[in-house]
Amino acid sequence: MVKKTGHGGKVLLWEEMTSSQIDALDRRLPVVIPIGSIEMHGPHLPVGCDTIAASRLAEDACVITGAILAPSVAYGIIPIGEHNGDVPISINAFTAYVRNVVEGFYKNQFNKIILVNGHGGNIDALESICADALEAHNDIKIINYEWWRYNIPIAWEPIINDGTHADRGETGFMLAVRPDIVNMKQAKDSNGTKAKAWYYQQGSGVDGHPTQATAREGRTIYRIVLRKLVDLVRAAKTDS
Repeated sequence: MVKKTGHGGKVLLWEEMTSSQIDALDRRLPVVIPIGSIEMHGPHLPVGCDTIAASRLAEDACVITGAILAPSVAYGIIPIGEHNGDVPISINAFTAYVRNVVEGFYKNQFNKIILVNGHGGNIDALESICADALEAHNDIKIINYEWWRYNIPIAWEPIINDGTHADRGETGFMLAVRPDIVNMKQAKDSNGTKAKAWYYQQGSGVDGHPTQATAREGRTIYRIVLRKLVDLVRAAKTDS
């Protein structure tokens, strides 16, 4: 029921609970659902970057606040899938799946749901899912959180959002949470014209300046965005 994480904390992990343990949970607790994608992030980051980032952020927020950590939605909206390692999922398939996940937690009588999204291509679908849930249920409280765009301090906005994909901010974030799977020797900057969609940059999967990222800067970025998520979860937990 309570899992000790690899970095020292304890978290309420939904998939490791029994039905009776779930039945005994306080229904006022928020449920945090990490959502990502599987796609190329340049030559220096893993294809699961978005899911790894969202999952770690959600887990740490749940450790701090006592909220419930839901299983991650690992696959996101990638309509084309032109790079090695991409797993393309259509917007219709993704939207239907996540909508059902949200409904599943609501049917278990959890009406405070925070979606922690790590993939820009998911934003429109997740906003639609939140809107639909709010329309369908008068008592549901649901929000979509993206770490790179939720109340970012002005001074850090140009760094966190240096580009749109596998950039300085995203690379720094990964250097903070999983430096063992980041290969900075392979990092290459890109300022090229966007092709087809925002996340396809001249075939490189990069838009921005990942070579400027550092682990120290990444840890600062992580503290900033984790604090924002923790504030959000605490607000949900206390109905404030």
